Amino acid sequence: MSDREIMHSRATDLMREALVLLDRLGADIAAVHVQWALDLVKEERVPTRHKMHKRKWR
Repeated sequence: MSDREIMHSRATDLMREALVLLDRLGADIAAVHVQWALDLVKEERVPTRHKMHKRKWR
């Protein structure tokens, strides 16, 4: 296992722990954001700055 894979695994483990704690606290909005982050990591499609579309403001 590479260092990147180890860090990825540790980060997702910590997010899962945080999700459980937030659910117990009733912090629904924070829990939704952590779940969203877990879903993005699982899909391995986390947007980066150079891949994000530039938004034109009027």
